[in-house]
Amino acid sequence: MENTNNTNHSGNGEHNNTPPHQPIFNLPTVVLWLVGAIILIHLVVNYLLSPQNQHSIRVLFGFHSAIFSLAIENVFSDHTALYYIWSPIMHAFLHADWTHVLMNVGFMVAFGAPLAMRLGSMRFLILFALSAIGGAMLFWLMNTQTPMFLIGASGAISGFMGAASRFAFQPNIGEDGIIKRGLNVKGRSLTLAQCLKDRKFINFFAIWMVINLVFGTVLSSVLSDSGNIAWEAHIGGFLTGIFTFSFLDRR
Repeated sequence: MENTNNTNHSGNGEHNNTPPHQPIFNLPTVVLWLVGAIILIHLVVNYLLSPQNQHSIRVLFGFHSAIFSLAIENVFSDHTALYYIWSPIMHAFLHADWTHVLMNVGFMVAFGAPLAMRLGSMRFLILFALSAIGGAMLFWLMNTQTPMFLIGASGAISGFMGAASRFAFQPNIGEDGIIKRGLNVKGRSLTLAQCLKDRKFINFFAIWMVINLVFGTVLSSVLSDSGNIAWEAHIGGFLTGIFTFSFLDRR
């Protein structure tokens, strides 16, 4: 966000050197809107709707593998199947509880902000949608006929992580040729071929995969009563972010 520094002049000709007002949330507007939408939807679904209507919302907009399989088979013969075709994107706006919401919002702010600055609002939203779809599709392929269902923006946010890894580890070289601290969101990115040779990218990729597989398989058995961790959606979104970044990056 850009602040306008208005200099006030007193009657005696002296300048008021009060520092300009800084925004509380110095985040791209599109990130704030997306975070706000997720929080608002969670509030409405969980506090304004009856338990029956909450269930209906999760059935219509959550991603159910078995239902989606039926929808694909009947998309041309049953118009109600169209409702479920939207679920690969819409499931990302539904969450199980406040812990689920806050964790996803925190990661979205951390990884989404630099991507929004680099890609712009429209490409950022396209990346969010594609990563959510990619996560849902891998989840579907690995649970085609099961009653398991998927909610939450974790797949889309994993896509942000994958996309950010294409440029986050590159040195921040200023116009003067000096390497500076911090992330240069407008710096060069790795090509897919370069990713296969870049040690930092490979290390991040390997560590990220191991963490998700361990948390997804081991912790899911521990947390089976409160819901499984959809590691398939995380990996699907992560890979989608890595591969689609080239088409969305303007540099």
